[in-house]
Amino acid sequence: MTAEPTPAPASAGVLGVCFRFLRRARPYSGRIALTLAVVLIATGAKTVQAFLVAPVIDQQKMKKAERVSDAGPFSLTQEVSKFFKPSEWGIRTVATLAVTLSIVMFVFGCLRDYMTNWLTNRMVADLRNEVAEHLAYLPLRFHHDRKSGDLVSRTTNDVTVCEMATNFLFDDVLVHPIMVSWALAACFTTNWKLAAISCAFFPVYVLILARLGRRMRRARKQSLEHLGDMTGTMIQTFGGIKVVKAFNTESQQVDEFKAHNESYFRRLMTSLARKALGDNMNSLFMGLAVAVVLVGGYSMLDRGELTAGQLAFFGLAVAMINSSV
Repeated sequence: MTAEPTPAPASAGVLGVCFRFLRRARPYSGRIALTLAVVLIATGAKTVQAFLVAPVIDQQKMKKAERVSDAGPFSLTQEVSKFFKPSEWGIRTVATLAVTLSIVMFVFGCLRDYMTNWLTNRMVADLRNEVAEHLAYLPLRFHHDRKSGDLVSRTTNDVTVCEMATNFLFDDVLVHPIMVSWALAACFTTNWKLAAISCAFFPVYVLILARLGRRMRRARKQSLEHLGDMTGTMIQTFGGIKVVKAFNTESQQVDEFKAHNESYFRRLMTSLARKALGDNMNSLFMGLAVAVVLVGGYSMLDRGELTAGQLAFFGLAVAMINSSV
């Protein structure tokens, strides 16, 4: 008698899948920590560079007698020493900081891209090796009960999807949260009232995205199952093409392939439709936040609670959050 197949393990949630990847990445914890430090410097330099617009606008709004003077010989040490004193920044200081920060962003940006790509592709390579080794050592009964197309799909299509997941976990999850943290810190430092009002929509946005994400993940999983069936049909057809030709079953094989292909297409489009909805939901909520910034910022400008330069920097910080969400 043939033994009953072992039931599939229960489906893990998003956090469970993330913890699985993190456990696999444990041998590279040192490199991950170094990557985090590089990302922190690169994104921090970008945020500070955006802040340079505030003193320029504020200096322009002042009377000439009240502006910071750039008279005297240029001294790089003196200009850098003013880094933590924005009130003493003249145009020459701003230009010096802009060039210095651009160099820092270039160096650490290159390091960030290389190190995040290394982590992503290293994890995918390890996963592909483990899947191939696991399938090779399974008993013959396992291979007898399953189509070869399903096994091929697990080492090709499924690993390709895992590559997208690792890219999200070791690239997007490392870079964008730090970028958002820097931008939020900039917003609250500039004006905590305006920042708090702008963030009022964020919890609703997160709840909607979490719900869409669960549905999209379920639809994507079903589409991969149909893709495995389609791959199996192709292998069965072309591997036994002589038998197919001998019994004139080309039409049945083609019809079976088309049925699997259409099922895969429908499931894939369901997943992509939910992804499109989630991506463009960002535009809706960020539009509401921008409206709050414009109306609230205008009111605070009238009351003298905010300068024109600070409002411009606040808008840039919101744009940085929008690009990272």
